[in-house]
Amino acid sequence: MKKTYSLLSIALLTATVSTSQVNIQDYNGGSPSGSSFNGTTITRMVSEDELVLVDMGVTNTSGADGYYNVTRVKIAEVSAWAPSEQICWGYMFNGTCYTPPANSNPWTSPDWIDNSQTPPVPVPLPNGAAANLRFDIHTNSAGTIHYRFYISESSVKVDSVDVIVTTTLGIKDNKKDEEISMSIYPNPASSVLNISAQGLDGNYDVRVTDVLGKVVYNETVVGATKKVDVSDFKNGVYLVTITEKGTAIQTRRTVVKH
Repeated sequence: MKKTYSLLSIALLTATVSTSQVNIQDYNGGSPSGSSFNGTTITRMVSEDELVLVDMGVTNTSGADGYYNVTRVKIAEVSAWAPSEQICWGYMFNGTCYTPPANSNPWTSPDWIDNSQTPPVPVPLPNGAAANLRFDIHTNSAGTIHYRFYISESSVKVDSVDVIVTTTLGIKDNKKDEEISMSIYPNPASSVLNISAQGLDGNYDVRVTDVLGKVVYNETVVGATKKVDVSDFKNGVYLVTITEKGTAIQTRRTVVKH
């Protein structure tokens, strides 16, 4: 079986401005850089047997030292991939790598453990300092996973990032991602949010969540467009995800502002 290793190229679905107490970015060359990933979705389509690596830098921007950890939630999974799942968390590369227990959902890491100390001890992430969040999984069969990673400080969720990985290994005539078009408007929305999806066969589901993962709307849609009443939504940032037959297809970020 062919095995290749690739560093996940990270693409933002939409631009984002975060007011969180952490800033999630690409982890280029051992330091966070580039646009913020807070509340967005990282996607990757692969066609071979791969070990997919996702490296992110999480910077403490709260103004004070804090005890942080990571919670991984499986929104959609491929059971055959689970044994290869590994999550590393800690200050730069002094953190600890974990293999979450089988069937664990959700799973929460310990607070940052500083392995540079003897013995290793939980310590706060200093204000302005960055932790490294690394997720890797072996895509050894066809399917799609959708995982969400929450960053928490003292058990309070402060922001999140989604990771969607799809492999077409062994699938013929697979529908290409570029054949599917999703748009949402207006953005920001005040009363009605229009969702348009092209390239999907039959029914599909529309799910709207806030940045901390609370589902505020979920409905099966027939047809290319759907109007969602957001007049009762709180002001803030929301994630709109369309799924087909249980598989997450695309996610867009929108703002509700009354």
